[in-house]
Amino acid sequence: MVAPLRDVIARNPQRPSASAMAELRLNEERLGATLADRIRLRMNIVADAPLAPVKSLEPAAQRIARRLDV
Repeated sequence: MVAPLRDVIARNPQRPSASAMAELRLNEERLGATLADRIRLRMNIVADAPLAPVKSLEPAAQRIARRLDV
């Protein structure tokens, strides 16, 4: 939902519309983008949390080349 709002604001960066900026702020708030939002949501960020598993870090060029070698 944030990407279309970014496009609306990018069309006129000097004077973005107030409604687009308000909608963007609300979307960021729902995502917990600021410290105040995280406190309000009682969101905790754990420093020692296990990392998400990563399947592969191979470069995109290698993946594409492998697919093309059918």
